[in-house]
Amino acid sequence: MNHQSSIIKTNDGGNNWIKQKSPLKEEIWNAFFLNENMGWAGGDGIIKTTNGGGVVSVKDEKELRNNLPEQIELFQNYPNPFNPKTAISFQLSAISSVKLKIFDILGREVAMLLDEKLDAGSHRVIWDASRMASGIYFYRLQARSVDGKQAGNFAKTKKMILLQ
Repeated sequence: MNHQSSIIKTNDGGNNWIKQKSPLKEEIWNAFFLNENMGWAGGDGIIKTTNGGGVVSVKDEKELRNNLPEQIELFQNYPNPFNPKTAISFQLSAISSVKLKIFDILGREVAMLLDEKLDAGSHRVIWDASRMASGIYFYRLQARSVDGKQAGNFAKTKKMILLQ
């Protein structure tokens, strides 16, 4: 498939749509927006907007591959303390089999957020703890490379606080 993709945008909650050309050669398969003006869309590269629709930067697939993380890392959840949702971010240096679990203060597993194979790069998972009691919880990332680029297993645990 080698066609020009397009982006559609709305300024009025979906009543009217404006079509824009995308600088990406292939289709766009994902979009993420922080607010009404700043967001990213991805396909064979990543495009970014800071003004609600106009493209301000483009990174192609080759440039993205060259910017992959050099190691696996688990970051502190944000916000922390949280109520009732928090984001857990991590990065992978190679395609990996990943498990992300939540444990209570007694070490009992209370949630399995991920159990799948993920591509190298940065990842973020949202945990909605609205049905959980206030207290201290732990999240544990386990990752094992599946493409032979990285030896061994990775496991790290971090603490977070839920205030309901």
